[in-house]
Amino acid sequence: MATRSAIPQRVMMKAGQYIKEYCIKSTLGEGTFGVVYEVSLHGKSYALKLLKLWEVPYDKEREKIVERFDREFECGQVSSKHLVQSVAKGIHLGNPYIVMEFCPNGTLSKYIHDLPSFDIINKVTCQILKGLSDLHKNGIFHRDIKPDNILFGTNDVVKLTDFGIAGFKQQRMTERNILGRSKNVFGTYAYIAPEQLDRRTSFKAMSAVTDIFSFGVTMYEIFSGGKLPFGTLNTETDLANYMQRAREGKWVNIQQYNPSIPSYWVDIIGRCLHPDYKNERYDNIDNLISQLGCHIQAHPSQKSDTPSGAMTLEVMHGEEKGRVYNLSELLNTKEGILRLGWLDTNSPNNNDIGIKETMTSYISSRHATIEKISQPKIQWFIRDGQWREKQGKWGWYKSTNGVTVNSQKIDELGVELKSNDILIIGDTTLKINQV
Repeated sequence: MATRSAIPQRVMMKAGQYIKEYCIKSTLGEGTFGVVYEVSLHGKSYALKLLKLWEVPYDKEREKIVERFDREFECGQVSSKHLVQSVAKGIHLGNPYIVMEFCPNGTLSKYIHDLPSFDIINKVTCQILKGLSDLHKNGIFHRDIKPDNILFGTNDVVKLTDFGIAGFKQQRMTERNILGRSKNVFGTYAYIAPEQLDRRTSFKAMSAVTDIFSFGVTMYEIFSGGKLPFGTLNTETDLANYMQRAREGKWVNIQQYNPSIPSYWVDIIGRCLHPDYKNERYDNIDNLISQLGCHIQAHPSQKSDTPSGAMTLEVMHGEEKGRVYNLSELLNTKEGILRLGWLDTNSPNNNDIGIKETMTSYISSRHATIEKISQPKIQWFIRDGQWREKQGKWGWYKSTNGVTVNSQKIDELGVELKSNDILIIGDTTLKINQV
């Protein structure tokens, strides 16, 4: 967002007034930090979300909330039929705004007390999962999946929205969403995976599994008529009990509320809610898509061709967004191996690829290794960790927070890299391109 230094003025908009060229039609929702309007331009409706920056008293807090707002716009630029698309952004009297697709047909919450046939639910679910799949394959995790954030657009096409706390792998959980819905202070915890509330594991656990847990809670709520899997959530005591039951995997059998629910849905919800996110919970959206029999077109990152020409590594999300590392050129002076890790400005030659990270500390100084093999054919691989000396002993030492390729965590054995693969190193998302 430009001109962040402008002093934000209080904005009170009414129907018929304009924000730039957008005419206000009505107010769709308002909270502590934002207001959403239905607006029109050239006879077409849009949703305009205005950040109430005048309500944020401190400059540092303003910077943080504007960063989240920028991230929301960026998430909405991921090309997907099932994500609410960002249309434009700007500044109005010092307050940033985002213009998005307008979805006129309500949210998934309408099904809580008016459950349609299972055939319709399955079709809706497949669209939810396709939206999540498109996010994850771009290195983004939604982190706030719940019925209110699943909209029905034109022709009832399902679209995910509200990316205000989405993580480009790991932006930490913030205080509240952009609308500051105070009535949901306890309720928002209903959808949070238990490992995300443990500071010892929250960063390492941030992956597809956290959205999958939230998806499981969402579907439980829909099928049960508004019940939550681990009890009620109205008080702090409720919250403590709820999260303890979530950590122990003690969810109330959903058949108690809906005896007619198909057995496969009972199994799916159970796996989504499993507290063992490393071994028992679904670890990627495509597994869920396959289990439900959804038909999904292959994503570009699933291309099977192995790059034979020059390879580059592009920063998609990170402190140096848009930077491109030409792996082939870097290898001209190396013996088929490139070291990748945190950019130490005092020792910039520690790695062949130094990833700038000043706002967080998630990238290890010696994080990963990229290798090129030329025989019998050209292949590129990435491995977690590096061969190095540590405390006087040489060996292969893995990174602290791991490496993921297309949402799958890899180990020291590594995986082969292909065109359009998405890599996540710490808080930075990168893409493999073939020149």
